[in-house]
Amino acid sequence: LGMDSTGQTLVGWSYSGLGKEAVAWNGEQLIHLGDFPGGPTDAYANACSNNNVVVGRGWDENGATAFRWTHHEGMQLLGISLIGQPAFNSEAYDINSEGSVIVGRGNMPDGSGAFVSTPVLGMRSLKSLLIDQGADVSGFQLIDVRAVSHEGLRFAGNCIANGVITGYVANLNPIISRVAGYVTLQDTVGSPAGQVVQVEFWQGGVLKGTSS
Repeated sequence: LGMDSTGQTLVGWSYSGLGKEAVAWNGEQLIHLGDFPGGPTDAYANACSNNNVVVGRGWDENGATAFRWTHHEGMQLLGISLIGQPAFNSEAYDINSEGSVIVGRGNMPDGSGAFVSTPVLGMRSLKSLLIDQGADVSGFQLIDVRAVSHEGLRFAGNCIANGVITGYVANLNPIISRVAGYVTLQDTVGSPAGQVVQVEFWQGGVLKGTSS
């Protein structure tokens, strides 16, 4: 069903004695990603990042739910899967190249379906993120997010506009992740007291923002 941007890892599903399991193929072996306990074995993978973070849809005791899988952590829920919660009846469709931004369809508190999930934000509706940055989305009902760009800032999916189901493209401003630790700034000899220092935030060779 999907692959990373290098074409080295393919992901999808395979039937086993337990049912339909999410799998990944790295060119040498088929890796069984499994499924959540408590429900029927009915899982599949939709996409994979360049660092082998796999996303898709699994099934637990509450029903279909989006998952994130890594070699070290195994299969994890993206949110709370109880009825009425964001991850209930959800599915992850895509992930950006570095594995930090996951998108899909869920049960968002604002009534929309399109979600964005990051380690900092958790599982948030794309609608709420767009509103936070000042966008007017009053005429759109965002159904899902089907694709995300490699840097994780451009999204495409399905929506309802003027009563018609159609596609959309949306852009988000860069989101600065919280960094554990601290930075020590040393003053230079002879510089005036109260000198303003501007700090730049870089990630993967890309300038993400600056201090005010």
